[in-house]
Amino acid sequence: MKTKPMLVLLAFCLLPLAGQENLFRNGDLEKSGGWKGDGRVMAENGKTDNKVWAMPLGPKLKSFSQTISLNGKQKVLVVSFRVRASEDYAAGNPDLPLLEMRFSAPGEPSYSRQIMVTEKKVWRTYTYPIACEGYKSIAFSFWSPDGRGTLEFDDFAAIAK
Repeated sequence: MKTKPMLVLLAFCLLPLAGQENLFRNGDLEKSGGWKGDGRVMAENGKTDNKVWAMPLGPKLKSFSQTISLNGKQKVLVVSFRVRASEDYAAGNPDLPLLEMRFSAPGEPSYSRQIMVTEKKVWRTYTYPIACEGYKSIAFSFWSPDGRGTLEFDDFAAIAK
């Protein structure tokens, strides 16, 4: 039966081990630095004990990014983050993907994961294993087409295995 080995491999790739270093700078957004682009770090909906990256949407494409460093020996990078749409969120074109995570290593093609954000005011966690063997760095960016409202992000993690 082939499902057991596949489940073991999936569990290995998706479950970060305790104590491993998060390669994103300021992944929890509790201090300044690390991220650049459209948006800013701010308190979560009036809470003072948690900060998020808030990206207000408008008539043009919005994005933000960060590049992480690797040693070239890691085989898999497990990337996870949470995203939530504001109550007034609406996509400019409901048929387009509402969020895209792009990633690329220097000299390599860019890859992406498209994420449909359909619920408002609900945090959703996304986790993606990415092959990274031989890479010294990977640039990550998050893109959203035109729309209304705000997308909030939190708890970015990039764990190398």
